[in-house]
Amino acid sequence: MELRDKFRMFTGKNENYDFVDEILDMAKGKILNFCHIEELPSELINMQLEIAIKIYNRLGREEAKSFSEGGQSTQFDDLINENMKQELYRFRRFS
Repeated sequence: MELRDKFRMFTGKNENYDFVDEILDMAKGKILNFCHIEELPSELINMQLEIAIKIYNRLGREEAKSFSEGGQSTQFDDLINENMKQELYRFRRFS
């Protein structure tokens, strides 16, 4: 299954592919910038998806740390949390 199809499956939304590809590219860019690398290793594809879903869920709430809706509270953590950073350090390059 293609990554963008997985994205649509996990979000439960049928967003158009151009939009999904843009979100996935943003997530990929976050990983590449953090690691100072130019190519995304295949081991990080699932993390790309996870970050893309976080980006998608934050759309329209970019500055918020949390929000309440319909009696439910949602808290945002960093796009790249500490557990992800620990995994990314294996791929990080220093100039």
